[in-house]
Amino acid sequence: MSYFLDFTDKAKQDIDALQKAGNKVVLNKLFTLLVEISEHPFTGTGRPELLKHSLSGC
Repeated sequence: MSYFLDFTDKAKQDIDALQKAGNKVVLNKLFTLLVEISEHPFTGTGRPELLKHSLSGC
């Protein structure tokens, strides 16, 4: 199962700025993390933590 990632306009601008800067190491890390988040958001490199209080289950 794959999840859909929806980016804000600010996030899209930041990703574009990173691409224009040409730092391939940072871009590879970013895209690797985004792929991991979309494929299995509850495990992975980023050490995701469950939401607490009224946001649990979202």
